[in-house]
Amino acid sequence: MVEFENAAALMDSVLDELEQSNGNFNAQLDTIQTDANHGWLIFLGALVFFMQAGFSLVEAGSARAKCIKNILFKNTMDLVMDTLCFFSFGFAFAFGDKSSGANGFVGTTYFFLQPRTEFVENKGYSFFFFQAMFAVATSTIVGGAVVERVKMSTYVIYNLILSLLIYPIAAHWIWADAGWLSPFHATSTSKLGVIDNAGGLPVHTVGGLSALIGALVIGPRTGLYVNGKRGKLSQASPTSVALGALILWFGWFGFNGGASLSTQPAELNGRVVACTSIAACLGGLTLLTHHRLFHEKTWDLFVTVNGSIAGLIAITPCCHVVDHFGAAIVGIVASEAYNGFNVLITKYTKYDDPVDAGPLHCICGIVGTLLAGLLAQEKYVKQAYGDDTFVGHGLFYGDNGRQFGVQLLGTCAIVVWTGALMYFLFWLLTISIGIRVSKAIEMAGLDAAMHGGQENAEQQRSLWEQFLKHKQPIVHPVPATVPPPKKKNPNRPATPPSKPIPILTASKGTPSLTFSDDIVNRNKHI
Repeated sequence: MVEFENAAALMDSVLDELEQSNGNFNAQLDTIQTDANHGWLIFLGALVFFMQAGFSLVEAGSARAKCIKNILFKNTMDLVMDTLCFFSFGFAFAFGDKSSGANGFVGTTYFFLQPRTEFVENKGYSFFFFQAMFAVATSTIVGGAVVERVKMSTYVIYNLILSLLIYPIAAHWIWADAGWLSPFHATSTSKLGVIDNAGGLPVHTVGGLSALIGALVIGPRTGLYVNGKRGKLSQASPTSVALGALILWFGWFGFNGGASLSTQPAELNGRVVACTSIAACLGGLTLLTHHRLFHEKTWDLFVTVNGSIAGLIAITPCCHVVDHFGAAIVGIVASEAYNGFNVLITKYTKYDDPVDAGPLHCICGIVGTLLAGLLAQEKYVKQAYGDDTFVGHGLFYGDNGRQFGVQLLGTCAIVVWTGALMYFLFWLLTISIGIRVSKAIEMAGLDAAMHGGQENAEQQRSLWEQFLKHKQPIVHPVPATVPPPKKKNPNRPATPPSKPIPILTASKGTPSLTFSDDIVNRNKHI
């Protein structure tokens, strides 16, 4: 009997040790999983960071060569300014909801990522880094629509407002635990959860609508419209456009793939990146086919690029709740929606956007968000948001239409919020400091006026040599409102001035090349 009791005690001791070891093992597994999730976010955040290079190349290749430095400078400053703005106040407004003062409109904690201990426990630096890249992308979208003509002061102001206020609050509504449209709001009484994986509304609709408003308010580039008819301005580099688009496509795998914030479940992450690529492929192919059937019989690079980007944007909010067939539908519908809107806005207004940033991001962001309310499958919704989620699925998969209504409500809320504030901002800047550079600076190019010369110094020298040889360089015509150059003394030898900064101007008849003293003082009109 004593031996039996000793054996039983020994068995209990062994079981206790096994249970304790199992608990320690599970804790170690949890730690490993947490560390893996942080590493996953850092890696995918770096991919989103790399998208800034893609934006820069697409914009620089789509605009004229005389503004390449200006574009690259602003895209670099987007990273600098927007990251610091998000660090100081933006992150707090977007995700600072871990306090008794949390509300559905705006976050109230984690300003400057403080208090540090609470911030690290609840959010973490990897989460901040990943989300900061989304804020940078939102502001960069706007810059592409107003290239070649926007003042530096205007650029700085709208960038600050977007990254400090407009984007963070929109992100809070959709993604924060306390956001009034967030699917993660566990105590929500209204049960309004917008399906938006990676920013169809907070990033693309906010950025795209801001770009639309900015381009409409600032007006078209000088020379695009001659005698009321729309012409076509040169583009610096098709190579840059193609390479930039491929970089964006590559970075989009991080943009969409990181929204789950976890390496698990692997099937979900794999389906997200697969659907992302399928939508891009169908978007590019659809728009190219449309172009060849109904417009020009050419294999147009820019059409294909924009079609693919349209698919990438539209699949962003719904890539985690659709299958591959749904992704194909999203790509096709988005590319046609973008094309239709772009045709209408350029036909009935003088909208000028060298990269089509406004129509692409705004329209396709809205289309993708609404299609989530039609194509989301119930099993994928539960996989993404949990089995007990109040988020519904798509109308085409048996839902009663409530989730589509929620998607429509979220879209309207973001459009009103962004549209009202950005229009007021651009109107206020127009009547106060002005939003556009002088016509002389625009004709010379922002590189010459603001950045010490064009990107290609050899091109500047060849332009001057061409003038000396032919006296009449080939330039783009400009409207007759530009005054003709003053007549020069024919007896005066054609010698270059001490600080030559060429300005291409033209009257109705003959184009000519002159130099203006107001450009030598570069800061005077900026």
